[in-house]
Amino acid sequence: MQTERKTFRGGAVSIRKRIEVRGVCNARAALRDPELVHRRRWLTLLVLCISLIVITLDNTILNVAIPTLAHTKADGGVGASASQLQ
Repeated sequence: MQTERKTFRGGAVSIRKRIEVRGVCNARAALRDPELVHRRRWLTLLVLCISLIVITLDNTILNVAIPTLAHTKADGGVGASASQLQ
């Protein structure tokens, strides 16, 4: 009697076999390709620089808004004290 195995989309095949079938059998060697590594380094640097710009812009906006928030309600602020602004 044959046992029935659960099959998924590609059948009962291991992940390694699926990768080999797709032609990516030597993935580690492909990741060590100098051209790919060079491109990824620049992409990583770009992502880090953009995140730094966003954080700096956010801090600038916050520093500009804090004095306005400290104004009284009559002056257009919320009347927050120094401890409430922290």
